Amino acid sequence: MKRRKQKRDWKRVGSELLAFALFVFLIFIIIDNLQENEDIKLGLEMNAVTATIYDKTAEKHLFSGMSYMVLLQPGLVEKTKWQIPPGYRAGVSKSEFEMLEVGDTIDGHSVEGVFYTPSELKYEDRSLYIVLFLVGIYPLGYICYLLFKIKKFEEFVDRHDFGVGVIMYTVFWGGLLVFLLFMYRDMAADLKNGYEKFYGKDYIETVATITDHHSYSGTGRDYQQYYYLALTYQDESGERFNLTKEVRRNTYRNYVDGELPINYKKDNPYNAFAQKTEKRDVFNFLTSQEMFMHFLIIFITVLLSYALFLMNRKRRTGSYWTKTDKNRRDV
Repeated sequence: MKRRKQKRDWKRVGSELLAFALFVFLIFIIIDNLQENEDIKLGLEMNAVTATIYDKTAEKHLFSGMSYMVLLQPGLVEKTKWQIPPGYRAGVSKSEFEMLEVGDTIDGHSVEGVFYTPSELKYEDRSLYIVLFLVGIYPLGYICYLLFKIKKFEEFVDRHDFGVGVIMYTVFWGGLLVFLLFMYRDMAADLKNGYEKFYGKDYIETVATITDHHSYSGTGRDYQQYYYLALTYQDESGERFNLTKEVRRNTYRNYVDGELPINYKKDNPYNAFAQKTEKRDVFNFLTSQEMFMHFLIIFITVLLSYALFLMNRKRRTGSYWTKTDKNRRDV
């Protein structure tokens, strides 16, 4: 009996040490990234540069919207985005893209010899803080766990049970709501893109010439294959446009060495779709990693909604289950 108790004690101590080590590690990761980000910002202020725009191009993503780029070296406009080195292309917002013309100069910053626009740096900065927020969930929970082990803090919570409960409830569910809204924003963009492809209005038909192609496989969890075609085509007025279009494997194999029939938006010729959609493309779309994530988010939302429903029932009746439910479970 004594040995069993000692064994349980050692397991508990081991779990506590592992939890503490993970807490320290994640805190170190957060602090280190924040310090590195501040150092980069200080360095950027000292490395302001100006670049000349030689061409303009865009990338049409398979699911969601578009990204716009200016090219900082000549002779690259007919290549796919992924065949152009990062220092030779720079991302800009749609409004900046529409205002800038070939021959203009653009202000930016040099990071290890690579040119970045303010738009790209803001995106990187925002992405970093989102990741650090998610990483910080565990340390925050661990701190709360330690606080509840302090007797005086526990007594304080018992005396102010309602107020502390509201705060904890708001923080937990508020964090989940922000996360779900972020995910649903991406889902809405994907659905809008799909609607535009099949039911959009004011589209013009044309044939684009394939000038370059590129494909690569994701690594680790991102195992799926990605396919890109570089398109060049003219609008009704004769103006030429160059676009990197992400496509499905079937489209890539059928059109990689020829021409691709497309529909482009009249008021934004860069917003283009392949005309022909085959059954295999629909199947690949429904079984893609992106759609799996969308279905998963919907499933999580349903579970959380049901959890809220049960919590509200317990608050009103003192039990998660109705009498009918209890009788069924007893049977």
